[in-house]
Amino acid sequence: MLAKPTHTVRRLLLAFTIVGVAHADSQIISEEKCKAAGGDWNTFNTIKVCDMPTKDAGRPCSDTKDCQSVCITSDKTPSDTKVTGKCFARTSTIGTCTNIVVEGRAIGLTCED
Repeated sequence: MLAKPTHTVRRLLLAFTIVGVAHADSQIISEEKCKAAGGDWNTFNTIKVCDMPTKDAGRPCSDTKDCQSVCITSDKTPSDTKVTGKCFARTSTIGTCTNIVVEGRAIGLTCED
């Protein structure tokens, strides 16, 4: 029988489903529409993403659900540390390293290629 996941494991699983997700503004399907909307058109491996600035960048948060993109904290904050984060400035985390905040705790630095 498998043990129930700890809170830390649940936070990590939730965060890994969030990291690198193209948010609503990132779903723009053409380079022209992306740039016209103020976004940056990026290609990561074979994925094309319209990376838009977020409207809530820098706002305090305790979970990604509080933000248009993700809730982050300092890269140096240890995993499982209780923290107030800030909303990420872009709609896509692909190509970045971030320390995402889930349920008020840092999950540790993760990088999205």
